[in-house]
Amino acid sequence: MASVKQLAYLGFQVSKLDAWAHFGTSVLGFQLVDQDDTGFRLRMDSRPYRFIVETGDLDDLAFVGWEVEDADALNTTAAELEKAGYLVQQGSKEEKEN
Repeated sequence: MASVKQLAYLGFQVSKLDAWAHFGTSVLGFQLVDQDDTGFRLRMDSRPYRFIVETGDLDDLAFVGWEVEDADALNTTAAELEKAGYLVQQGSKEEKEN
């Protein structure tokens, strides 16, 4: 696989936002940011966020973001993940800006 530099973020779909907010802040010690009726983000380091928590019925990990070196590494990694049967989806303009 192309060189992945580090984990960028994890996205969860959960049915109990309040419980996750409590877990993220009181148990993990993360900072709650960007909260609204549909979810929130959790900050744990100098990045704006590392966890995205959204309301839904999945109650599981919904998506993962990886940081790669450059556009070529991104394209190679995406192709390898798709070849392995994983869905790769380009982020929206809004998602890219955040």
